[in-house]
Amino acid sequence: MRNPAFPTRDEIREWAFSSQEKEPDPAWQLHLAHAKEYDLYVLLAVDESCPKATYFLRLLYDIVGRLAHAGLNDDGRSEMETLMACCAKQPRYSLHLFVQRTRALLNNPAAFIPQDWYGSRWVDHDLDALTD
Repeated sequence: MRNPAFPTRDEIREWAFSSQEKEPDPAWQLHLAHAKEYDLYVLLAVDESCPKATYFLRLLYDIVGRLAHAGLNDDGRSEMETLMACCAKQPRYSLHLFVQRTRALLNNPAAFIPQDWYGSRWVDHDLDALTD
């Protein structure tokens, strides 16, 4: 990878399918959030052959958490709408839940609980429900 702070789509995809567990940079999630390759992240999150699919689902929640934490201004709301539009193209229940939760957050920003989004408590909850 040439520069982990500015990954290309190909580099992101290559890492997603690699056996390398460690992130290429300590701030990798932040770099991905800034790269705004939402359509790619959504595709990777639902790709059953992707070893890091759960990582990318967690990333979606982290991105919304960062936007909400910054205060839901017009730019943040627009970013969330863009991300939800990417999710709408994929008929997966995990993305349906993500969109529902993001929409609820947009409708009631006061309900923002950082732990649900950062650290992806929602993802852990959903994964636990699938294994019960």
